[in-house]
Amino acid sequence: MRKTLATPLVAGLSIFAFLTFSVLGGAAPAFAATSHAHVKSQTHTAPTNHKHTSPTRHSVRPGRPSTKALSVMKPKAITHVKGETTITHCYTIPSGAFAGLTAAFYNVANIGPGYFDVSACNIGAYYGPGHSGTINGVILDGYGYTLYGVVAESATVSIVTSLIECDFVGVFAFRDSTSATVNMRDNSAADSNVFGLAILDGATLNFSQSQADNNLIDGIFATLATVKISAPGNALLTQLDNNGDNGIESAGSSVTMTGGQANDNGYCSSECYYGAGIYAYGGASTNVSHSSFTGNGIGLDNETYSTMTLSSVTVTLSCDDGTFNDNTSVMNASWSTFSNNGADGFETDGASTLSNDTFSFNYDEGIDIGDFGVGVTVQVYGGSILFNGWGIYADGYDLKLIVNGTTINFNFYDGVDLYDGAVGNVSYATVDNNGCDGFFVDPYSTLNLSNSTALHNGFADVEFLGVFNDLGGNHLGLVI
Repeated sequence: MRKTLATPLVAGLSIFAFLTFSVLGGAAPAFAATSHAHVKSQTHTAPTNHKHTSPTRHSVRPGRPSTKALSVMKPKAITHVKGETTITHCYTIPSGAFAGLTAAFYNVANIGPGYFDVSACNIGAYYGPGHSGTINGVILDGYGYTLYGVVAESATVSIVTSLIECDFVGVFAFRDSTSATVNMRDNSAADSNVFGLAILDGATLNFSQSQADNNLIDGIFATLATVKISAPGNALLTQLDNNGDNGIESAGSSVTMTGGQANDNGYCSSECYYGAGIYAYGGASTNVSHSSFTGNGIGLDNETYSTMTLSSVTVTLSCDDGTFNDNTSVMNASWSTFSNNGADGFETDGASTLSNDTFSFNYDEGIDIGDFGVGVTVQVYGGSILFNGWGIYADGYDLKLIVNGTTINFNFYDGVDLYDGAVGNVSYATVDNNGCDGFFVDPYSTLNLSNSTALHNGFADVEFLGVFNDLGGNHLGLVI
């Protein structure tokens, strides 16, 4: 029987670490899955000497509806399995991190096909150090008492066309001696657990054309691990959707995602939001291509000395920002689309290089640089920034903005704003038909402009209270 998700679980306490410690007497490797709730209170309004009054930025908006209803996604390839085998005899694990717990299958090389009720045991299928096995065409139903669906303790396990359900962690892999690897493929699923998969301490997950949906906290939690996600043939078959907090939470891990989607993760109300399609922190390295992120709390969240690289990615309908990158981290993007997000399309307080991207119809900025972007450099090459609240908002002492060959048109307020000591170097740009200024430069900031066009903006094409250097080759309307 599948459980129904109610209110998403939010707790500062590491639920995973607490339960692991309690159940296993502190023996098993613990990790800290972090809730990262955000209150919608970030603001930076226009100075009083600016000609227009800006609404409070990141203002409270109604919670976004889910773009996909919670669904039961049993792998289609095993729906033909009839009947259910109830496992009544459990094997006691004699040694290792899980010593003393019981398993329905203990180091069994091949399991399946079949539908197995394993709720009498602590673990559905356990593989210990040096062992390997394949779970093929199986439903492991562990609701009732089973904490872990599948455990790979320094072992190698392949999960093929199978569904894993239990009360805590669907698939748990970690390395305590030799390597640990989980291969999950061909329309398998770890759904409706607390964590879909937890990959820890040097373990590797290869996740292809599978689902980790509808879990109470994270679809995949990885700490100091390697995660490779792919969607060969059909991106819709790789899903990390409708999880209570994050599609993927990466604590210092290496994550590569090529194809697939992470949609409707987290929670959004009129006052706060949490959760992300991917939440990476603690020195994590994330590379994402040809993937989509729709309707999350934040589309992609990159923090604390982490690096995230995006290519041909779509981020849309986030409750708050499409992306957030803190001032210790690096986030780069190319040929990607950030649209219709509840706050900024792309917010970065750290270094970023953006090439040939589209930022459109975001409630606040297409690109927001600051509020803590002191001394960083953000480069924007090509692409378009259209129909946002503001085009680019750069706010930070000694912040360097480089824009080359970008179209910044039809934004509701300004095309480019420079505040609080920011320096903008803009060339070969088109900044036309924005609702207020094409460029606004506050008293502490500098604009160096060359070979660009700024025409037909609602108030001034260039309004500067600070320093404006016309370096030639520009086609400008009103400059004040």
